[in-house]
Amino acid sequence: MASVDDFDWVEAMKLNALPYRDLLSDDRYPRAWIENTCRQAAFKCFGETNAAKRLDAGTLDPSTFEYVCCSMVLRLIRYRMVQSESNGSYDYTLKDDQSNPPGYDASPNLYISSSERSLLNGSPSNRGHAGSIRMGLGRVYGM
Repeated sequence: MASVDDFDWVEAMKLNALPYRDLLSDDRYPRAWIENTCRQAAFKCFGETNAAKRLDAGTLDPSTFEYVCCSMVLRLIRYRMVQSESNGSYDYTLKDDQSNPPGYDASPNLYISSSERSLLNGSPSNRGHAGSIRMGLGRVYGM
């Protein structure tokens, strides 16, 4: 059975955060926070998608699962970079001046984007497989 403990989250974050290496460069996020937040992202993925079943069946690559979880955590980290402080005598704002591609917007919450959900579910859209569509034949066959 797939488990969130099967992954080395710190190494996965180092690999997946390479394009944003400045975000993790000065050890402002302790190892325990990274592990805990990645685990929470994994639990969210298991609860909202077919990721656990697909990992068990071998149809979901573990590196893809790590990528999705790390992307969720990176959105949290980017959100914390866009904050303001003021004590009345000065204003200080940390900003991320890069334009963000869709799905990479900073967020205060862990969420699964629609493209990430498609990766985890293995389908090209959120609608699911054709076999999951109700045909409306219940009244014909007495169901």
